Formats: sequence, structure tokens, C-alpha cells
Amino acid sequence: MNLGNGGWLIALTIVAAMLLTTLNLPTMPDWLPMSDWLRWLRPDWGVLVCCYWGMRAPGRLGVVWSWCVGLFFDVLLGEPLGLHGIGFAGTTWIATRYRARFAMYRLTQQIATVFLIAAGVAAVKALARLLVPDTEFVWNQMLAAVGAVLAYPFLYVAITPFASRQVRG
Repeated sequence: MNLGNGGWLIALTIVAAMLLTTLNLPTMPDWLPMSDWLRWLRPDWGVLVCCYWGMRAPGRLGVVWSWCVGLFFDVLLGEPLGLHGIGFAGTTWIATRYRARFAMYRLTQQIATVFLIAAGVAAVKALARLLVPDTEFVWNQMLAAVGAVLAYPFLYVAITPFASRQVRG
């Protein structure tokens, strides 16, 4: 990835995704009935960023770069190596492969597509965790796709004005 021609914006969004992924949510008091449900809805920010840039500028963030970014996420989070890499690479491949179709979609249709991609990545990660010994498997990890639906419009609105001026795919 070249930092010229808007590559700095892609790198900045990847770093922001890493920061948002490691951000600790505040703990709620025990007397509140919604103590931990907000943690279940935490979106996979790396999938959202790879999906956005795969749709927006497919020549800038390829499958290999997405795999490398996924390895950085694995090291950052202490996950088995390749767990995020396969999800990010698959997300980027789908987004670049069907870019022309996604470009015709309205934002609501793009959100539905992002939900399906994020749910698929969450399912692959959950199944991969079954194969790794000493790794816990929790079904509420699948709710990250719902969090992705809630977060994607904000990501889209925040990045698109800068991307349309800086990045030419």
C-alpha cells in the first residue's frame, strides 16, 4: 500500500480500527439490568474497514494487505494467528469481487450486505475457535454482526467525504 494518493487515509482508518477494537468499554454497575450486553454488540472494526475500502478503492487495499492487517490484529488481541487474517482477507475479496454490484446499492442495501459479510466472518471465527484448544467459545460473539450494522453508517459518513477527495481506486 502506497501512502501517496490517499494511502495515508487507509492507514489511518486501519489504526483507528485497531484503537477502537482495543478500547475498553466502561463497566456498568451491577444493579443495572444491562450490565454486559453492550460488550456483545461490539463490531469487528477491522472487517468494517476492509469491507469499506474493498468497495471504495479495491486497488488500494488488496487481499494480501488485509491478511497482514489481520495478523496485526491477532498479535494485538492475543488471538490465534490467522484468525482475523482469514476474515479480513475474505471480506476484502468479497468486497472487491462484487464492487460493481455494491456501488449500485443504496446505503441500506450496503448495510445489509455488510451484515451478511460480518455474520459470515463471525461464524468462521467461531468455528475456528472450536478447533483451537484452550480457547473459549461463546455464541454471543455472533452478535458482532449486529454491532457492525449499527456502526457501518457512521463509518461510511465519517470516511466518505475524505475518501472522495483523497483516494482514487
